[in-house]
Amino acid sequence: MMGVLGRIAREPLVQFLVVGALVVTLASVRGARAPEPTHERIVVDRERIAQLEDLVTRNWRRTPTAADMERVIEAYVREEILAREALKLGLDEDDSIIRQRLAQKMEFLLEPPPAALEASEAALAAHLADNIARYQAEPRVAFTQVYLSPQVHGAAMADDAAAIRAALENGADPAALSDPTLLPGDVEETALGNVRRIFGADFAEAVMTLPEGTWSEPVPSAYGSHLVRVASRRQPPPPTLETVREAVARDLRAKTQHDYIDARYRELRAAYEVEIEPVDAAPAPAPTNDADADTDDDEAGG
Repeated sequence: MMGVLGRIAREPLVQFLVVGALVVTLASVRGARAPEPTHERIVVDRERIAQLEDLVTRNWRRTPTAADMERVIEAYVREEILAREALKLGLDEDDSIIRQRLAQKMEFLLEPPPAALEASEAALAAHLADNIARYQAEPRVAFTQVYLSPQVHGAAMADDAAAIRAALENGADPAALSDPTLLPGDVEETALGNVRRIFGADFAEAVMTLPEGTWSEPVPSAYGSHLVRVASRRQPPPPTLETVREAVARDLRAKTQHDYIDARYRELRAAYEVEIEPVDAAPAPAPTNDADADTDDDEAGG
């Protein structure tokens, strides 16, 4: 028996198969092992630490402790390692989120220096003059309203409204004549925008045209109808730089920043040749021949 096995083992084909099996086994073992890590260097220098500390201070609105900074730095190192490994695997390719993030970071680099955002008194005054309507305070109005429910009055709404209005003009209590509602009966002086939010745009517009001191004809709203007596109405004076300085400075700073970034982008854009291929229009449907359709129908029926 041993002699037979020995002869088989000496066969060239058997030896070739054994060697091949060993090669495959070694290859599979090596493939199962984790790749040897490449020793790359990550340097968290003082400038980077200062940036991280500044970022944390602005986000947390307090100065981070030493323990806080240890966690922040370790989180930065973790992010850097994972980002590098992702780049090695090509995970950044064709990823719209990464593209958007890179574009956002590039826009951040295009932002103007702080000194460029400081506006002079003349610049603030000019911005206010060019956008005076934006800073004009809304008209203010005070009124009393009596609510008339469509469900309560139905087809008799016009007659009931006339009778209630007459009673109001004779001194009746508005609250006693109003149908149940969560809407306020007496509205103290408030901005027109508040009236618009509570009663609706059409009601607010109508109230601004009513005479003061008298009960109106029914004024419609999304809730039903209202008899309204305007107590007062006034238009705030035009804004001055002293009264709206903070808002003007904020808006001008945002506009300056936007214009600066846009100008720098146009400079970058000029260096690119952009070719946009036309989108193929969808093929028009084949015209239908009514005569052919009738013939087909006849053949199908026959």
